[in-house]
Amino acid sequence: MWPVTRWLWRGLAGVAWGGDPAPVWRSPWQRRAVYGGLTTVTGLLALVSLAGVRRLGGPAGLFGFWSPAPSTRGRPLTVVPLGEGAQRVARRVAAKRTFVTTHDVLLIQKAAPVFFSTPMNAATLDVLVALAVVVPVALAGRYPLLGWRLGWAGLWLVPHAQVGWRWGWSWGPVLLAGVVACFAVAGARQSRAVLCWMGALTLVPWLWHLGLGGTGVAGCLGLAAVGVAADAMAARRRAQVQAAGQAERAELEQARRAVLEERARIARELHDVVAHHLSLIAVRAESAPYRLAGLGGPV
Repeated sequence: MWPVTRWLWRGLAGVAWGGDPAPVWRSPWQRRAVYGGLTTVTGLLALVSLAGVRRLGGPAGLFGFWSPAPSTRGRPLTVVPLGEGAQRVARRVAAKRTFVTTHDVLLIQKAAPVFFSTPMNAATLDVLVALAVVVPVALAGRYPLLGWRLGWAGLWLVPHAQVGWRWGWSWGPVLLAGVVACFAVAGARQSRAVLCWMGALTLVPWLWHLGLGGTGVAGCLGLAAVGVAADAMAARRRAQVQAAGQAERAELEQARRAVLEERARIARELHDVVAHHLSLIAVRAESAPYRLAGLGGPV
């Protein structure tokens, strides 16, 4: 029981305050390509996120002046009567459709046409939220765990901002893409315990807002598939690191053996040389009385 508890605690600690390990790049060009592509994707997703807000996007363009259905989302309305010129223009276009500008809702009525204007700070909040949800994508390359933390906080906070997304969800697809991307990259770099905690915590706000319906279950299955793929990548990365470590240790051991063998060879050669000289000295010392006069031996 205690090993499981320690495993869970290490995973929770890693999710709560653990750091992001530095990525290993094969070359500087690979690092530049990844960061350049991530910057481009972040910019495109920022535009998609801005266009995904009902008050900021429309069929006439990415930031079109018209969007289909007026929605005040419970915000106070300021009623301004239309002038005569504006009334003539309104009657001219009333037969075609109802227009909604970027910050204003124009409702055409038969009796008294009025111009509804919502506060400017509501649109400012929409812009800030639409840009904030892109931050996890920008952090996915170097700080994926930090990006996942910010995205997870966004899963809880964005629905309370009352931003009307065009897809009808509590969040836009950009925030979900950022959370999943950071989850996958961080899961491939972190331990399995951290990956499990990240997956479990990601499902809490998802199921809290969507429930156990078809979308909620599909999201759970998709996140589980991403988690399995990230775990497989992490296992492969750990195996590669372990194999590289073993190869390095084998090279060091081989080098140490080569040094020992060289020392042994030098010792043997030195031993042979010293033994030869000592033998020569002994022979010369024993034969000296016979070779030299005055040493007591025959010359």
